[in-house]
Amino acid sequence: MPVNSTKQFHVVYRTKCKVNNKEYIGVHSTSNIHDSYLGSGRALKRAIARYGREAFEKIVLSVHPTKALAYGVEK
Repeated sequence: MPVNSTKQFHVVYRTKCKVNNKEYIGVHSTSNIHDSYLGSGRALKRAIARYGREAFEKIVLSVHPTKALAYGVEK
């Protein structure tokens, strides 16, 4: 069985549009807490296409050891 050398973080984040101040809260599992992921919701993807990535900022709200904990906090 291979050993996973990359630690997995389960991040609760907020992505905010600087143009219209709309916000998206989500959960993302990653090995890099500060990656460039902004979210995957349909409305968010449309807004990114409309305004460009530079119009958005992602703020990490919390980091959890399991997805279940992260989704609990997201609610």
